[in-house]
Amino acid sequence: MAEMPIILSVTIEAVQGRETELATMLTGLVEPTLAEPGCLGYELNASQEAPGTFLFYEKFAGQTALEDHVNSTHFQTFLNVRSLSDPIRKQTVVRWSLIA
Repeated sequence: MAEMPIILSVTIEAVQGRETELATMLTGLVEPTLAEPGCLGYELNASQEAPGTFLFYEKFAGQTALEDHVNSTHFQTFLNVRSLSDPIRKQTVVRWSLIA
């Protein structure tokens, strides 16, 4: 049986004063992620009402593609930078299912 696509919304709030730094870091994930074979969509958005709040809309072919993304060099580098000095104040991940 084929894997079901995985859809995620990831809301990320920057630490006050580090909004631009975080935006740069997140923007750097877009191009290499879109080049991943199992990536069906990876869109970064910025809130118009809450500066420093970002939303990723992500769609991967299945769990394997998501795991490949999480284990990719560019995403692991992002996590490593976060571990040194995290510019993220709050992060919420919601997993969605396509119903129609």
